[in-house]
Amino acid sequence: MSRTLLILGLLGLVGCTSLPQRSYPAVLVGTWLPLENGIEHPLACASGLPISYEHSGRYLLFEEQGQWRLDGDRLTEVATAATEAGDPAEVAFGKPFVSTIRLLGRNRFLKRLGDGSQLEFRRCPATR
Repeated sequence: MSRTLLILGLLGLVGCTSLPQRSYPAVLVGTWLPLENGIEHPLACASGLPISYEHSGRYLLFEEQGQWRLDGDRLTEVATAATEAGDPAEVAFGKPFVSTIRLLGRNRFLKRLGDGSQLEFRRCPATR
């Protein structure tokens, strides 16, 4: 009996360790501003610089929109259309852009690009 309880307890602990990964997509949903030199947070949130990740799996960026998926810490974004501000000749339609992310709390994350460089993103305040 005690062995069965021990096994059930261990299975419960293993199941708990995967909860943060399942919650990443919900945590990533929202509008984020990349923090680069000269970009002021939250003032630049009203510009075309932020990226918005929607629950539906769609993302919106100043020059493009597409689909996103997060598997653990692996973020895959695929452009599907150029926005009015974008130049279709400069958007890599259908080509997966893969990066990894590391959450730094509910309102910040680091995005590591394929070349090893990193961008820090901060959540924009909700607009009313």
